[in-house]
Amino acid sequence: MEALEFIKCPKKDSFNRLHLGMHYASYSTWAGFYIPDFPRQFNGNDDIEENVVAPFVKARCRTKKDVQGLLTLSLKDAVGDNVKVVEGGVDIALCSFFDDDDDFLSLIKKIVEKFEERIDFRPELLIDACDTISPLFEKASYLLESGVFKSLSLSGTEAFSKKDLCQFKSIFDKASSLGIKKKAVAGEFCESKSIVDLAKTLCLDEIQNARSAADDEKTIAFLKKNDISLSVCPGSNVMLGAAKSIKDIALRRLFDEGVRFSISSDRLLLTGKSISEQCAELVNSSVFSASEIKEILQRSLDNSSDKD
Repeated sequence: MEALEFIKCPKKDSFNRLHLGMHYASYSTWAGFYIPDFPRQFNGNDDIEENVVAPFVKARCRTKKDVQGLLTLSLKDAVGDNVKVVEGGVDIALCSFFDDDDDFLSLIKKIVEKFEERIDFRPELLIDACDTISPLFEKASYLLESGVFKSLSLSGTEAFSKKDLCQFKSIFDKASSLGIKKKAVAGEFCESKSIVDLAKTLCLDEIQNARSAADDEKTIAFLKKNDISLSVCPGSNVMLGAAKSIKDIALRRLFDEGVRFSISSDRLLLTGKSISEQCAELVNSSVFSASEIKEILQRSLDNSSDKD
């Protein structure tokens, strides 16, 4: 089965970190200088962006025009994969390249309007779990109140303690009051219990990269009872060493148990795996049939209300 078979299918990408959401070929052409191809296999998630990506992506991104370039590259490649809806993650750290927060918001709105006839771009505000939320709370609140961002996501380390989570609760409560979808990365390296703890504490609507969700019956029951969806990224799981192969990720069980999930791209620049390419690999590895993959893609798209 070739990826082309699934490129034909309209789809939703509910987890795309836009500053890393483009093909390597797209990025290297835009960068304007030689960069080595990023490795496709890592041993864990620690400091990938800082140690592997930063010398190139962060060094190349110096102005608000560069930010526009990065986001645009990712959206163009999403369009190329026939993605119709993208909940595209915009890192709050990118604000540092702008004169003020309104200038930042203006650019995001401009990009939404530029692509509106090709893709439904729903900006997602990314905050990092390694950050201390206190100095970011005012900025994040202002950005969420603008109405530009349709979801909020907490990414970074998965080693959350109760104390770690509590400092983020205020901003997630803020998102709740505004009717903004709430997400967080969990369960890629940590046990499935971390998914439940995170979802309960922050009242999440969606878990991203939730590889371990199928490891525990209670976690599956919790997700179904609370109608919490998952954004699974098998290409990322394998690349980071969280799974030995795509067959080791228990997506079949999630499907059979009726847990809602979508197949997402996460960090295309690093994984080299578009949604369509991951779909083809899942079929070729006998995890799903082609018709089941098409059903998963269509269900995800059908559930693309502002707050699935």
